[in-house]
Amino acid sequence: MSIINKVAQGFFNELMNKEAETHTKRMIHCKQCKLLYNDSLFGETCNSELYVNPETNEVSTTDKPGFKNGCGCILRSKTRVPDAHCPLGKW
Repeated sequence: MSIINKVAQGFFNELMNKEAETHTKRMIHCKQCKLLYNDSLFGETCNSELYVNPETNEVSTTDKPGFKNGCGCILRSKTRVPDAHCPLGKW
């Protein structure tokens, strides 16, 4: 499935309150993540301006070996797409 289709599916699932259980389970991980950013317009997002080392939880503003970049997604929608994945591999 293309990224455009996944985004559309996420917003549709959010609007129709589908995949609510999947969303709830995934957000448990997101709320503990250092990439979580509460955007004033979009709500909880995965901060694409930060990098995290999944092994050490160290945060950086620049790319380093072993670090993963946030995806920038709006989490209330992305977490409702069954085949979407966390950039850190948490779900």
